[in-house]
Amino acid sequence: MLAETFGEIALLKIKKIRAGVERNRIFFTEIVNVYKKVKKEATKRQIKLDKPKDTASILLSSNYRFYGALTNKLLEYFIDSTAKFKTDRIIIGKSATDQLKFAHYDAAYSPILLKADMPTSAELLSLMESVKQYKKIFVFYPELKSLLVQNPTYIDITQSESAAELANQKEDEDHKGFFDNGRDFLFEPEIKKMLEFFDSQLTTLLLEQVFLEAELARTASRLISMDQAQVDADDYIKQKKKIRGQIIKSENNNKTLDQLASLAALKRARYIK
Repeated sequence: MLAETFGEIALLKIKKIRAGVERNRIFFTEIVNVYKKVKKEATKRQIKLDKPKDTASILLSSNYRFYGALTNKLLEYFIDSTAKFKTDRIIIGKSATDQLKFAHYDAAYSPILLKADMPTSAELLSLMESVKQYKKIFVFYPELKSLLVQNPTYIDITQSESAAELANQKEDEDHKGFFDNGRDFLFEPEIKKMLEFFDSQLTTLLLEQVFLEAELARTASRLISMDQAQVDADDYIKQKKKIRGQIIKSENNNKTLDQLASLAALKRARYIK
C-alpha cells in the first residue's frame, strides 16, 4: 500500500511538471545556441570577464530516498568524470553527501543541503553567488530520456570553449555576412554587455532549468521503483502465504497424527483392561 501510494504521487507529479520542462527545453536550447555564439565572438575579440577561478563541478542529488539506482549511477558518473580534470566539487543533496561519506570518498568537496529538492529563489541566488567567480561551471544531474530511462549527464551552464577549440573550428566561407569584417552576426548592444547579461542572468535560469530536469528524472525513477516495489511486495506476500499454507497444513497433519495416536493409545489401554 505504501509503494502504491508513492507511485500514484509520482505519477501525478510527472503529469504536472513534464509538459513545462519539455517546453522549456526548446526555449533553452535555442537561447543557449545564441549564448555559444556570443561566447565565440567574445573569445575571438579577446573580450573576457574577470573570473579568478577555473572550474566548478556541481552534482544535483535529492534529500530523500526511493529513487532506485539513479543516485548511485549519477555518483559513479560524477566521480569518474571529475577525476579526469582539475575542478572544485560541490555536492547538493543529503543522499549523495551521505553516500560519499559512507564510501570514504577522499577528494575534497563542499556539501550543500537545501530545504527541499527544488531550491527557493534565495537558495538559487546564493548558490550562483558562490560559483560566479568560476570560468566554467559543470552541473551533473539525471536526465529523463523516457519514463523508463533516466541517464546521468552534465551541462556546462557557462558555455565555455577554449581558444584552442575555437581555433580548430573551420569557418564556413560561403555563409559569412557583410558585417563586422565578414562575421556572421551584427551584435547589438555591444558584445561585452551581452556577455555580462548572459553570464549573470542566463546561467541562473539554466541552473534552475537543470534542477527541474533533475526533479523530473528523479520522479520518473521513483515511479518505476515504486512499481517494482509493488511487484516485489506481491511476490514476497505470495511466497509468505505459500509458506504459511505449508505451515498450517503441517500443523493440521500433526494435529491429525496426534489425534490418531491418542485414539490408538486409548484403544490399547482399553484392550489391556
